[in-house]
Amino acid sequence: MARGAEIRNIDQARRDTARRPANRARRADGAADSDCPRCAARLLFDGDKLSCLMCGYEHAARPRGMRSAGDLLDALPPLRADLIGHADSLGAQPERGSPGHLELRSASEVEANALQYGRLYAYQCLISSGHGLIALARGLEPPTPEYGTWSIARTILDSSSLASWILEADISRRERARRALAVQLADLEAEHCFLTALLAHRPDEEDADGFADLLAGTRARRQELLSASAELGAMAVPEPVERAQLLSAEFEYVMCGSILEGRPWALLHATSIQSGYETDRVRSILATQVQLSASWYATAVWAYVSWMSRESLPELQSSLEFGYDSLGLPDDAEARFWRRPREVRQQARAAS
Repeated sequence: MARGAEIRNIDQARRDTARRPANRARRADGAADSDCPRCAARLLFDGDKLSCLMCGYEHAARPRGMRSAGDLLDALPPLRADLIGHADSLGAQPERGSPGHLELRSASEVEANALQYGRLYAYQCLISSGHGLIALARGLEPPTPEYGTWSIARTILDSSSLASWILEADISRRERARRALAVQLADLEAEHCFLTALLAHRPDEEDADGFADLLAGTRARRQELLSASAELGAMAVPEPVERAQLLSAEFEYVMCGSILEGRPWALLHATSIQSGYETDRVRSILATQVQLSASWYATAVWAYVSWMSRESLPELQSSLEFGYDSLGLPDDAEARFWRRPREVRQQARAAS
């Protein structure tokens, strides 16, 4: 599967796709590889085998290393459960000697409060994106609602990139505290807007006084956070498309966002581009959504566990290796980022 970072020229991809029917490899009998050997009609893939609707011929073999659609969907929820299990096992406080523990040990009170909130918010992002993986697996079951599954993939990217940004490796304690404060302020603003709209539409409800108290509390809390932000240095949460750079997913963000808006041309381009990178073009779109979403989630879990733990990374690596094998992801250091030496990961991040 090709990463989005490798896809940069949509027009060229479309031209290549348009030429593909004329360039398909031909067998000795003159039929194309995706044609029925009996009647030369098109073979269709049902998730398990290629079959011909004209004469009933079935061809069950798949290219080496490929997974059926059913295999991919079945592997996604267990991968999520295994990875979030590593995060859950660490509890609410970083292990002694972990990067998180060392940062908290030397933090001021303002920094420590921000760092604790950052950890909590990052963990909630893992819960949210993990639920997205389950929804994606269910949504991709036939018949697949194409627009809907791409929108789920985009939400997974949003949540995963936010957790990765908060707990990005190799930033200073103060910088991480500033990021956590920025996220907390943005979250408080969102809650304030929600409560304001709620009271405007339901002013006479029995529980209106309770919501009004909550609204007053958000105002007071906002003032406290603004003071802390002024002490550490104010900053804003990057836009989702900027955070996607951490996951080398700028292209995917734009693509998913366009599909999320219901643009038929975006769905057409996505299908044309992605289908050119799979031997079995019928299942390439499903594989792309599953594999990319799993990669984004895995990167976010890695960031969380790396900050929280000193000893658990080897076990997490084993889970990632098994999970990536089950999803048919490439067996190389580019896809399996945890194999790369730390300095190589730092260089790749700097280059992006």
